[in-house]
Amino acid sequence: MKKSSTDWNKWHQDLAKALHNTDQTNGLTMLLYALENLVDASSGLVTKYVTGEKPEITHQRLLACESKQLQISSYSSGAYLLDPFYRLAYDLEETGIFTLKQVAPSGFTESEYYRRFYSQLDIQDEVCLIIRPECDVIFSISLARLGGKVHFSAQEVLTLETVFSVVQAILTNWYLANNSRKKDQLSWQLDEALKQFGSSVLTKKECEVLHLTLQGYSVKSIADKLENAIETIKYHRKNLYRKLDINSQPELFNLFITALKELPIGLTVDPLTLIK
Repeated sequence: MKKSSTDWNKWHQDLAKALHNTDQTNGLTMLLYALENLVDASSGLVTKYVTGEKPEITHQRLLACESKQLQISSYSSGAYLLDPFYRLAYDLEETGIFTLKQVAPSGFTESEYYRRFYSQLDIQDEVCLIIRPECDVIFSISLARLGGKVHFSAQEVLTLETVFSVVQAILTNWYLANNSRKKDQLSWQLDEALKQFGSSVLTKKECEVLHLTLQGYSVKSIADKLENAIETIKYHRKNLYRKLDINSQPELFNLFITALKELPIGLTVDPLTLIK
């Protein structure tokens, strides 16, 4: 359903409050609130990704039923590397409005990442505004709908596309005006760690299957992506599970997160070699 003049008046009022707020931190919180109201989202998050640094969830409006420990601490510790929205922005350098349906690989709803960050939190749908104020900086404004609400409609996505250029300009200006990143800040090597994960014990093909499995791809999708037969992918998956002494995708996910926690800052090796 298209937005009424009353809806747009409310958006413009909320936007004006955000712009007139002298504290830009509060202003961004109010902008997030305005976007939630515009498309009837249940909650929202603003995450900043800077190349070589740990992601920072700068603003959040989570409901009482949602888990800050899971959605902020666990996500920032390394699980974000498997986030399809992050992979889209980082690997393909995309910006704009994207729905979960658009970015999730085939079989994603069967993945351990989906179970932990969607099903466990009763998140039914998500749409993200991906903005890049600088070449090495990504902002993701995530709007979620929890159980009991329908998925975001095509009209609601169109509404967000209508306001995207304004939101992008505001966030970019705020970021550039307040960018005080320390040039000597210690670098995080987590993306490299994902690439190296398993390389000390697995073959190149097994590593490819492992990485795609972690990202939520189904066996069929992996076979299509690597141009192999399904039975070949199953064979490689069986072998890598045996070599890693695991039996399931949840165990693989846990092993990945555990290995990342052992990785010292600045070291780019297979994190598995650091597990005692």
